[in-house]
Amino acid sequence: MRYMKAFEERLERFRTSFPTAKSVVVLTVSYYSPDDRTRFVMEPTGRVARYARGRDYHKVLEKKLKILSQKIREKAGEKIILRHFVDTGPMLERKLARFAGLGFIGKNTTLITPHGSYFFLAELVTDLELEVDQEEAFEGCGRCTLCIDACPTDAIHEPFTIDARRCISYLTIEHKGAIEEDLARKMGDWVFGCDICIDVCPFNSRPIETPWEELKPSAGVGSEIPLQSVLELESDEEFRTRFQGTPLTRPKREGLKRNASIVLENLEGKEDQVPLALRKTLHE
Repeated sequence: MRYMKAFEERLERFRTSFPTAKSVVVLTVSYYSPDDRTRFVMEPTGRVARYARGRDYHKVLEKKLKILSQKIREKAGEKIILRHFVDTGPMLERKLARFAGLGFIGKNTTLITPHGSYFFLAELVTDLELEVDQEEAFEGCGRCTLCIDACPTDAIHEPFTIDARRCISYLTIEHKGAIEEDLARKMGDWVFGCDICIDVCPFNSRPIETPWEELKPSAGVGSEIPLQSVLELESDEEFRTRFQGTPLTRPKREGLKRNASIVLENLEGKEDQVPLALRKTLHE
């Protein structure tokens, strides 16, 4: 991913601008909510990755981090320096989380905690000298290869390595232009992102539901979106009105329409993947 190439440069700028940084506090919050996929709509729908079903997590977490930072300053002194990051900062978040004792890196490259991997990560960097936590010592993936076996595009071509060029999440969100035919057919009904390698992980068998209303499907686009309504978006203004404040703005109108078109084609002739009400209509 091209934007990752600037990582080292951004990290060096951060180090130069904050030479007194001593500690990183790594935080997690669950984004998991049970599926709310409606089976009573009159048109085919595409699935949305769990993390993207509510409001844009960047804005949600940043708002919470500002509140937390102020509370810390009230306790530790107003002169302490605190800077926060949510996904976009020059931080190797998964490694920091592992060093902080939150979990281990799984074969699907996600951070896996004792409570699974449906978590957002965020960081507070401070000039406070804080006691270092010990790394979590619970068992890792072992011989399990469920995530590798389940990936329809073979993006996890070897343990702990993702080929972004084949990853459905990358293809539906970051990739520009047309998607290779063979990969498009393997996208199934994923219109934005993908949860397959996370959903099959045994550590996610008993997930913790998010405590934040902003991250729940009811606050955003939900578990699935009607494909035809996406294809009918004729202007960027319509697109922004529909998806503003949610992660689905990331691929822009052209990208989301491309995804919807692919999913609609993938669903043709596969009635078991079409909403129940539409299946009944097809048989009438």
